Amino acid sequence: MKKLTSVMVTMAAMALVPSVIQANEDPAFFDVDATNTHYEAIERMTDRGIIQGYQDGTYRPSANISRGQVATLIARALELQLPAEEELPASIYRDVRQDHIQAAAIYAVQEAGVMTGNNDYFNPSAQISREQMATVLVRAFELERIVEGGNQDPVTDLTRASATHRANISILSQHEITRTSDGSFRPRSQVTRGQFASFMDRALSVIYTQELGITRVQQVDDYTFDVHFTDDIERLSPDNFSFDGDVDILDAYRLEGLETIRLITIEATFGVRSTLLYQEGRTSYSFLGTGGSDIEGMLPMGTLLDEVIKTKGTPNNEGFFLGGPYVLYDKNGYFYDYFDDTHPVTGYWIGNPTTSIFGARVGMTLEELNSHFGTNVRASFSEDEGMYTFDFKINGYDLWFSAERPTGKSTDVIIQKQS
Repeated sequence: MKKLTSVMVTMAAMALVPSVIQANEDPAFFDVDATNTHYEAIERMTDRGIIQGYQDGTYRPSANISRGQVATLIARALELQLPAEEELPASIYRDVRQDHIQAAAIYAVQEAGVMTGNNDYFNPSAQISREQMATVLVRAFELERIVEGGNQDPVTDLTRASATHRANISILSQHEITRTSDGSFRPRSQVTRGQFASFMDRALSVIYTQELGITRVQQVDDYTFDVHFTDDIERLSPDNFSFDGDVDILDAYRLEGLETIRLITIEATFGVRSTLLYQEGRTSYSFLGTGGSDIEGMLPMGTLLDEVIKTKGTPNNEGFFLGGPYVLYDKNGYFYDYFDDTHPVTGYWIGNPTTSIFGARVGMTLEELNSHFGTNVRASFSEDEGMYTFDFKINGYDLWFSAERPTGKSTDVIIQKQS
C-alpha cells in the first residue's frame, strides 16, 4: 500500500489554491445559488475540477454522499494517479470490479491509505457518516492535532462517536473544519454532498495556510491585524495579502525583528465575516469586523456567541447577571439570548473606564453624564443591585449606569437596544 507523503499533500493543496468567488458569477449548477449555505465551497471545488456534478446540470447538495463519490473527490483533490481500467485488478473488492465506474478512484485512495473496505467489501453506494468522513479527511490531508491555538473548545457530543474516530473529530474541530453553534458534531449523521464540499474546502484552506507558514492571525484593534509566521517568511510579500468582503488594506509591512506582517485596514466592517487571502487564495483565518458597533471595541449586537468567542478568544469568566447570561473579557462583557440555540448577543456590560459609550465613559458622575448627553436624568435606587442607577435612552439604546452613591462616580453600565 502506497502511503501519502507530506510533500504530495502540500503540492496538491498548492495546485488547488482556494479561489475567491465573486457574487455576480453565474452558478456552476442551477440547483445551487448564492442563497445555499455551501454555495461558495461548491463553486470553488468546481473551479478546481474536483466537483463535476450530474449530466443534467445539477449538483444535488442535499442528497447524501456515497463512499464511492467521496473516493472520487479525494482522488481528484490529491491529484492521485488513476490507473487505466486494463491496469486494475479484475476485482479490487468483492463489490468493486475492474469495470466499476469508480474503480480507479477507489483503488487509488486504497493504495494511498485514505480509505479501505471491510471484510473484502468497499460498499461504494453506501452513505458515509460524519465520523467516518472525519477520519477520511484527517488521513487524506495528514491533519495533525493542535496542542496550542486553534479551537480548543470540546466537541460536546464526542462520546457518541466510535472510539476509533474520536481523535480525528477533535482534529477537525481544532482546525475549525467543523463548525456548529452548539459545539456538537453529530458523528452518526450522514453527510450531504453540500456539506462534504464545505468540509473539503476548509481542509484545503488549512493545508494552504500551513504551507504559507502562517501560525495565527491576531486582531490588534479595529484597523490592525498581525499575521504571525514560522521563521521563514522572506518568500512572502506583504503586498500579496488581502481580505475578501468589504475590508480593504491601506498598508502592509513586516514588523522589524519579528516573524510578523502587520496589515492596516481602511475601516472595519459592521458584522461582516471576512477571510484573509494570500495571492487571492483563501487561508483558514476568518474574523468578524468590530468597527461597526456603536460601542467602541464591541462586536455588534446580534453577533452569535460562537463568533464572539472566535474573535475574542476564551472568556475570562461567564455566568448569569441581571441582564441574563454573559461572557466576560477583562472589564467588558456580552449578554446573550440563552433560549436561542445560536445565542445572539443581546447587550453589553461595560466596566472598562477607557471604553467610549457614545462619547461617555464609566467613571463619570450623574451630573457629568447629564451634561454630556444633554439630559436631566435622576438617580434611582435598585433594590436588586443595592446600587443607584442612572437610566438613559440614547440613540436607540437603554443605558443603565450604576453607582454606589447618587452623586458618586459610575462603576459600570449595562447597554441594551430599546425594544
